[in-house]
Amino acid sequence: MKKHHVVYVTVAIIVLLILSIFPKWVVDDAFISFRYAYNFINYGEFTYNIGENPVEGYTGILMPLGIALGLNLGITPKLMSHLIGILSFLVVLITLHNILTRFCSRFFIYLSMLLLFVTAPFIYTHVFSGLETLPFIALLLVSSLQLHTIVSLRSSSFVHYSAIALSLFALSLCRPEGAIYTVIVMCILSGTALLRITSRRKFVISSLFLLILPGIFYFVWRWQYYGYLLPNTFYAKQDASFVYRSFSDLKFFCKEYLFLPAVFVVSTCMVYRDKTIAKHQQKQQFLKTDDLLTLGSLILFGIIIVVQYLRSNLGMDYSYRFYAPLYPIALVLFGWILSASYETARLTRQSKPLLHIAIILGLCVTLLIQVAFHMNWLFSKEMPFALNYKTRLAEMHHVVGRYIKKQLPDSEWLIVHNDAGVIPYYSELKTIDFGGLNDEFLAHNKKASIEDRVNYFFSKKPGAVVFTTYEWDQVNHGPEANAIISDPRFKEFKLVKKYNNTTGLKYYEFVFIKENLLEQNKVINLANKATAGDSKRYPIN
Repeated sequence: MKKHHVVYVTVAIIVLLILSIFPKWVVDDAFISFRYAYNFINYGEFTYNIGENPVEGYTGILMPLGIALGLNLGITPKLMSHLIGILSFLVVLITLHNILTRFCSRFFIYLSMLLLFVTAPFIYTHVFSGLETLPFIALLLVSSLQLHTIVSLRSSSFVHYSAIALSLFALSLCRPEGAIYTVIVMCILSGTALLRITSRRKFVISSLFLLILPGIFYFVWRWQYYGYLLPNTFYAKQDASFVYRSFSDLKFFCKEYLFLPAVFVVSTCMVYRDKTIAKHQQKQQFLKTDDLLTLGSLILFGIIIVVQYLRSNLGMDYSYRFYAPLYPIALVLFGWILSASYETARLTRQSKPLLHIAIILGLCVTLLIQVAFHMNWLFSKEMPFALNYKTRLAEMHHVVGRYIKKQLPDSEWLIVHNDAGVIPYYSELKTIDFGGLNDEFLAHNKKASIEDRVNYFFSKKPGAVVFTTYEWDQVNHGPEANAIISDPRFKEFKLVKKYNNTTGLKYYEFVFIKENLLEQNKVINLANKATAGDSKRYPIN
């Protein structure tokens, strides 16, 4: 046990060191949830624009509610989002450890899988991003652990049934995809209850009062309040056909984080395939019902969401945000397969001792190479990405939002093309999000022509417009932005500010304000140098 404690302390030190040095950033989209939480606490409306038709522009309601709780307690949204991320990460570690100890027969196997997880650099990016990625993974693993407990114990207490019902309900509130896993688990528990593997009475009571009825109440309320069954973000990202970019993200995710471990596990499995099957047929090898049902539920869930994501425009899939839940699922699967192969190797080690040793050495080499890649990627990619992103928001978006708040009266509208988080949050103006996440018309009319979208732009009569652009001398943000700028109706808007950043990325923010709202001598030429203060570094408050 003492050796185990030393190993756990080492893992804890690794986690704490990475958490302490990782940039405390927040992604722009997180400020969308901050805005919903702020409006809910201050105005009692869970919407993006106060006084307008409600729009569900967040991914899931759970994260904005958590931010709202923090605001009510006097905690800033940024700090609250980081606390939620860190707490979720700790829950993930504890839960994943418990799952691995059940699926992996040997300490060194489940420790290896756990080490791969705690050193995966993209995980830490999501801890501090301010979005629901880590809470979703935490609730997914908690639900699967409870499923395994109920099926394995068979005579589980009402507490276990209550825990899985509540965790599934929270999972569905965290992301719409959570409802998929909820349906899968409910089907499994219904089947085991019918076969009398688990308790019918406890299952029915807990599911009815802690999951089904609250779920019906919430979805009916959401449908009545927002007018749609699914969040606005779903319609904004949904595509009718295969999206190559989503496939490319999945391919690189598998290549970077799953390929090497998968090659080792599959190779080991193939060597002992026949003997493992023979031992199972002789009932000397384990294929437990609870393991198969739990792992099967996670794999089926993973397949369904991958199919869905491949048909979606995942615009904010930084650090594989949408595919991150697949990583712990894959690690559990790897550990389970490797354990079966290792146990077979142990039974044959007298006749083939080298193969038994080869598994251990192969695992060590694989682990060493993959962890080395993780550490290199952490310091060369993920940390610079988060730091540069944080810097750009501080130098541009935060300043733009505060500038617009000072320049425009509260009655004016703002249009952003397309960064709809920080700028609208600090401007406190009613905003049209031309990314579509927080706009009903744009999300539900994706096939609208550029002409229709341009007409919609001018129909809102904004007092200010902020364009993201990839060139300093002109607005370059796609054909739609060019069409808006070229439209004769845009002549009443004057360029007043251009914001640069010190990270070296060709990513700028141009601020246009309607001429009748401008003070004299405030207009600048499009090709002017950066305005005063644009090269300064601004702290994020």
